[in-house]
Amino acid sequence: MNKIKRIMAVMLALVMVLAIAPVQHIWADGVQQENQQPGEGRLGEPQQNQQMGMPPQGATQTIQLRVEGDAAGTDELAALVMVSLDNGANYKSLKELASDANSKVQKNGSSYEFDSAVTSIMAYLTDEAGRYMLHTPVQIGKNNAVRINAGQTFIQIDKVRYTVTWAYDAKRYGEDAYLEHGTAKIIKVGDKTDFTDWDMFGSNPGNKDGGNLVVEPGQQVTVKLVPDYGYQLAGVSLNGNTLAPQENISTYTFTMPQTNVHFKGAFVKAADVTDVSSAAVGKIEISDGDNAAASGNLKIDVSDSASDTTKANEQIAASDGVKKEVVANLDISLQNIVSKGMNADEINEDNYWVNNITEFDNPVRLDVAIKNFDKNSEYSVVREHNGSYDVLDATVSDGKISFETNKFSTYVIVKKTAEKAVVTNPDTVVKPQDDKKSADIKTTDKTDKVADNGGNETKLQNIKNEKAAKTDDNLNVALMLGMLLIGAAAIVVSLRRKRS
Repeated sequence: MNKIKRIMAVMLALVMVLAIAPVQHIWADGVQQENQQPGEGRLGEPQQNQQMGMPPQGATQTIQLRVEGDAAGTDELAALVMVSLDNGANYKSLKELASDANSKVQKNGSSYEFDSAVTSIMAYLTDEAGRYMLHTPVQIGKNNAVRINAGQTFIQIDKVRYTVTWAYDAKRYGEDAYLEHGTAKIIKVGDKTDFTDWDMFGSNPGNKDGGNLVVEPGQQVTVKLVPDYGYQLAGVSLNGNTLAPQENISTYTFTMPQTNVHFKGAFVKAADVTDVSSAAVGKIEISDGDNAAASGNLKIDVSDSASDTTKANEQIAASDGVKKEVVANLDISLQNIVSKGMNADEINEDNYWVNNITEFDNPVRLDVAIKNFDKNSEYSVVREHNGSYDVLDATVSDGKISFETNKFSTYVIVKKTAEKAVVTNPDTVVKPQDDKKSADIKTTDKTDKVADNGGNETKLQNIKNEKAAKTDDNLNVALMLGMLLIGAAAIVVSLRRKRS
């Protein structure tokens, strides 16, 4: 009986051992996963014990330093790693040790393997490594030298990576990289203008959505910052860097800082500029300016021209009794102005890119205020451009003449006014003009002014004149008869005296 109990106890103990072993394995795996740091255990990355110089299970017991990264070639990177084989008494670069035939270090690709007799080394990185991004347990500076024992230790030295970023919506990269009222594009970094083989991260120099380009600090970046029409660049500072305007319009350069660069709200609203020096016209306004310029603003100049206006005046037809006169002979010029970011009021080549515009496809509208405007007259506009004359469709309202044009040179404004006829000789009868009523035409006399209203008053005057003439004739006949009677009477008296 006791023998049976002993057998059962052994069997029970065996079952318990078999049951507990898997649980211990699962618990151990859970602890490892819980304590695992970000990036550990991924394919191609060293384990924590590898980074600290401890050999992984089943790995070689020799010391290996594996130097990698895109900052430079393996030999150049190995020159940044300083190693001591005598407990920190003397240091030589890893590159120098590997090139020494008597050294206990041999290069194998990107790995530097130490002789099995070397069981411990001291290592640090030179100050020059501070210019790069480091992924390594090895620190910068001799005072920070670390001890490395058997196993493989990774030393990764990469280029410092910062980005120039912007988007045309506030969601893609956030509010601090939101560019509105204009566009941006990186066209050059250092000597490189082709970005097709750029880093897989941050390789967009600019497209319809925005841009995100990796740039090393210290590189000179050339960017085009193009405002929409009616907007200008607000300033020249970008993350503390001055934007230097270049010869080409809207093109700037800056030195990449050791921080990310964001283009944010770089453009502000701006008005077109007018400069009127003509004595014949007042202010001038321009509409639909984006037909002439895609970005920035327009500057329009109006001055009096000394050119001959004879041919321009001949283009305007006028009927008899209508007076034509040139009231304005204007030189009108147009320029596209884009600010260089100087925030200066004076428009010159130091502060603006200035481009003369003489012809374009779709027209702009000009509203020109006429001085000494006559609301009873008609106005026409004749454009002379490269020897050709065109009469433009124009409207007149509130003292302004408005017309559309897509060519800028000389403009002649002609006024047409109907003349009123005046008669100063009473014997002269003036026939009414086609577009005037008879009552509007007057005749004058020193004693009497009589208007010919349809001929009625003239006929009445003629009758009066005829009556007056007849009355004078009758008076003359009566006078002659009286004189004859008086003479006859005198003769009779004389004869009687002689007889007596």
